[in-house]
Amino acid sequence: MEKLSIESAKIMNERFGMDTIIVLGTLDGEYPAVRQVNSYYEDGAFYVITYALSNKMKQIEKNPRVSICGEWFTARGKGINMGYFGNEENKEMALTIVDKAARSKVAREAARKAREAARQGKGKEKKDKILSGKLAK
Repeated sequence: MEKLSIESAKIMNERFGMDTIIVLGTLDGEYPAVRQVNSYYEDGAFYVITYALSNKMKQIEKNPRVSICGEWFTARGKGINMGYFGNEENKEMALTIVDKAARSKVAREAARKAREAARQGKGKEKKDKILSGKLAK
């Protein structure tokens, strides 16, 4: 992956370092499948908390190549299943994501519940996952 310039990294963090909507594209067999997802950007990656048995997770498991787009950018990369958001190694990132989402009026109540579940190590029977789409050149 090509490193972002300091100015580019600053712009990406300012624009996407919060709860933001992006479009995630995966492959469903031979056809593209796209959907909007809430995401959070940090250190060259977009993070999404999603249901483990969702179609997007099944599609990424079969083919990890993904595309994303926002208001003024497009990118390609690899979707990575980071596992259950309540796992100790994911706890800090999960709390960051839900804290950022709490700033959104629409997501405030869901974020409060997810934050409490993350703190208590609870979830949907280990079905909630964090997906990290590392951007590739």
